[in-house]
Amino acid sequence: DGNTALHLAAERGHMAAVTLLLNEGASRTITNHDGKRPEDIASLSNVKRYIRQYRQ
Repeated sequence: DGNTALHLAAERGHMAAVTLLLNEGASRTITNHDGKRPEDIASLSNVKRYIRQYRQ
C-alpha cells in the first residue's frame, strides 16, 4: 500500500509518534500508492492540522 510510518501514525491518531517522526526528518509530502499524503489519511483533525503546519 506504500504507507510510511508517518502515514500509519497519522491514520491511527498517534500524535507523539507523528511528532517524533517529523522531528527525525520523515517527509510530510510523500504519497502512498493511492497518492495520499500522511495528512490526507490522518484520522484526527488536530493530527491533520499539525502535519500540515509542521516546519522542519
